Amino acid sequence: MNIRLIAATALALSATVAHADPVTINPPPKHECKQPTPLGMEPSNAQIKSYNKAFDAYKACMETYIKDRQAAANKIGDLYKAEVEAGNAAIKEFNDWANTVKSDKDK
Repeated sequence: MNIRLIAATALALSATVAHADPVTINPPPKHECKQPTPLGMEPSNAQIKSYNKAFDAYKACMETYIKDRQAAANKIGDLYKAEVEAGNAAIKEFNDWANTVKSDKDK
């Protein structure tokens, strides 16, 4: 009877592993934020104004990029957690079933 239980266990586990879909995660995109050109010696007021505008645009672009990367990382973390929980639930279900089979055999 133990050989049947071992064979059934091996078959169930191999079937589960054989049907697992691979997960592909693409590398994050590079940002497209343009750094402002540094000011030269004794810049004019117009150059300072232009630089400040470019600086603000660069900063806003980088902040958006960083927030997007953090959101993507959180999504991957949530997916990972869900996958682990599903695997743990399957292990518990299998162990409960195996214990039931074993206790029925011992009766």
